[in-house]
Amino acid sequence: MTRARSKKPKQSGLSLKAYARRRGVTPKAVRKHRDSGRIPVGEDGKFDPKAADAAWQENVRQPVGGRGRGQARRSATLSDSIARKERALADLRELELQQKSAELVEISAVRRSVLAAVGGARDMLLGLADRLAPVLVGRTDEREVHDLLTDEMRRACDEVASIRFPA
Repeated sequence: MTRARSKKPKQSGLSLKAYARRRGVTPKAVRKHRDSGRIPVGEDGKFDPKAADAAWQENVRQPVGGRGRGQARRSATLSDSIARKERALADLRELELQQKSAELVEISAVRRSVLAAVGGARDMLLGLADRLAPVLVGRTDEREVHDLLTDEMRRACDEVASIRFPA
């Protein structure tokens, strides 16, 4: 004895979102055309794809250039790309303006200047002994030695402070 297989009830159609995906449009567009009666919907609120597609072709005006399935997503991507490009160009113009008004400098120029300043300060500090040794030989007055060292260190610090960085 063979049992008859019971068939599952056939689904009645597509949901609004599923039909919008199928058409490559937004759910809002499908809702608008459904509410205006341009495309039919079943009693259960679902769309019969064949009937809805036929009604869509007949009753819904296609934009110039006609959008097929998936075209809405591509044009949204295109508009996103255009917006990103415009933002990037605006950011670039902002950077150029900051550079011209000396608010922005190239990091490589700053690095070169800082390295030169640090190198100059190092050389001046290391040269203190060579410059002062002959002057300080035989000096016994503590105050006089202190003053000579202080003057030489101030001169070195003033020279480092006078280094100008690029604007």
